[in-house]
Amino acid sequence: MTERNGRPPQLRLVGSDGNAAPAVPGPTSRDTDWAILMAHAQDGDRSAYQRLLREMAPYLRSLAARRHRDPSDVEDAVQDILLTVHAIRHTFDPTRPFGPWLVTIANRRFIDRLRRQGRRRDRETPLTPGHETFSEPQANLEERPDRHELEKAIDELPPHAA
Repeated sequence: MTERNGRPPQLRLVGSDGNAAPAVPGPTSRDTDWAILMAHAQDGDRSAYQRLLREMAPYLRSLAARRHRDPSDVEDAVQDILLTVHAIRHTFDPTRPFGPWLVTIANRRFIDRLRRQGRRRDRETPLTPGHETFSEPQANLEERPDRHELEKAIDELPPHAA
């Protein structure tokens, strides 16, 4: 996101005296909020961690929807990213922006999923009606067992041993 002058937006901070601090390029409000939530989560705050995961999910869904067409792939990708974030949450440095850390994880998971799908597609052959043994709906109708023969065969079975 850039302002009209082509530079990144400036973060406006207000000092304790109430005056505006010098403008400094910085992360977005959401990025800052998520970084704070992750820092609290790293300190063991479960409610902050749950809130972070809930807030991240729609954002991750929108990223995944750009890469995957199938809605189930989108959800699987989001879950994969959330599991990865959970597994490596200790690597986040609260002094650095959260957004790039999260997007890097997401992009790596997307690439991994697409590679797996490509390898699977290369190994598998899609089934067509020609692969079916009985493609006609009327198949095997004349091979129905006679009811009397079936009852006789059942009667001839040995008794159930306990």
